[in-house]
Amino acid sequence: MPALVGEWTPPSLSAGNLPELSAALRRHEAVAVMHGPGMGGMTWQKRLNDFVRTLSPQTAVLAQASGDRVLGELMRLRGELPIQQQVTPDGGRDIFGRPTYVVENIALNTTWLDNPQRMAGAGAVLVLGEADLALGEWRQLRSASVGGCEAPMQALAQGQTAIREQMQPFVLHADSALANNYRSELARRLPAISRKLNPFRRDVERHQFDGNSQWEVHQCGQAYVEWLAPFEQCVAGGECPMAPRVVVDAVGVAIASAEPSTYVPATCSDQFPLDVTGEVRAVARDVALPVSRELDRGWLAFADRLAAAAAVEDTLEQICTPVRRRLDATAIGTARQQLATIGQQLAAPVAPGVGPEGSSGEWIVQEAPFRAPGVGAIQQLLRWQRGPDADSTRIAAAAVELRDTIAQQNQCLAGNDQRPLVAALVDVGSSKVEFMGFFFAEELFCNDLPPLL
Repeated sequence: MPALVGEWTPPSLSAGNLPELSAALRRHEAVAVMHGPGMGGMTWQKRLNDFVRTLSPQTAVLAQASGDRVLGELMRLRGELPIQQQVTPDGGRDIFGRPTYVVENIALNTTWLDNPQRMAGAGAVLVLGEADLALGEWRQLRSASVGGCEAPMQALAQGQTAIREQMQPFVLHADSALANNYRSELARRLPAISRKLNPFRRDVERHQFDGNSQWEVHQCGQAYVEWLAPFEQCVAGGECPMAPRVVVDAVGVAIASAEPSTYVPATCSDQFPLDVTGEVRAVARDVALPVSRELDRGWLAFADRLAAAAAVEDTLEQICTPVRRRLDATAIGTARQQLATIGQQLAAPVAPGVGPEGSSGEWIVQEAPFRAPGVGAIQQLLRWQRGPDADSTRIAAAAVELRDTIAQQNQCLAGNDQRPLVAALVDVGSSKVEFMGFFFAEELFCNDLPPLL
């Protein structure tokens, strides 16, 4: 198992292109800031100055002023803001990077240039405020993400592949024992089950039955006949994909059996007088129980380690899905250390034979449908219930703690109805819009965190 260390950050959703705004600001020695009415006061004055300083350290803020409709005050053409997006390459980033907005056709009301004191010698005006934009249009716009978990995800995948390769002899042995015993037991018990369905193998017309209930029972019987056919082929020497097998998922290790996909109406379980599926499943369960008791505990602990790795993978997929969030450096550092510790636990040796971990657990009957990786829909028969002192139990608990850390440390939670902020940079000399974009509020301002570059 490779070490789960390195630089990674749970990705945050981004609606605009802050690197492009940063590049536009860096072309000016000084700017004035025109902001919306909700950004007044000394606290916001400092936040706006810090915002500009973070994006462009050499650019000075010479003046700040407030306006009711911010960008709308500068536009000659009122109404909806231009929201046509264009995607442009930016260095090594592919064309699907941060959303970029077209600025060529924004017409301005240049009367604001008549007040040189308001500009205070600034070369450009940075306009910031709530966007006058319909929420329906806002939600349809594309977003990107900042951050990612490629390094730990790749390392974890490599480790899982290595575990599967090492575990292959155990799986082959277990599956072979299960399949051989299953064929023999199915051959012994299936004929009796099959004979019970003989009355339903003949084709009859609906009018031959006294009522709808008898007709529906006959239809159920015919569906069960079709459902049973693959089992009869297995006994006759054909393929036997429904034989029990060992499967590993994020929950743990199980013995399960695939079942035919033949459609049987859900009402048949109550209407039909025979429990066909129950009798057939009992064959698989009765085979799995004695075979499971003979499986080496050390190998089971090893298989359970793979299940723990799958649980960690599930956690990483959850916390590495881009969402609207902001995390500070402390939270990110804590999460990285937690994952590194989990990696060390995953890499710890599993002692062969009946060791402390191998003896911590037991097989329990737990029948339930579920989906197994690489198999699909399958019927669980037995589940390996790991003990509270098993290494895999601690790893799974650590994975949950990692997920909770990310959820609890998320700052500046935003509702779906929150309107976006708009940012525009307008050159004073030419009245040209050098940049315009829409942003999630937390991208620009979130407590003491810097902008989401």
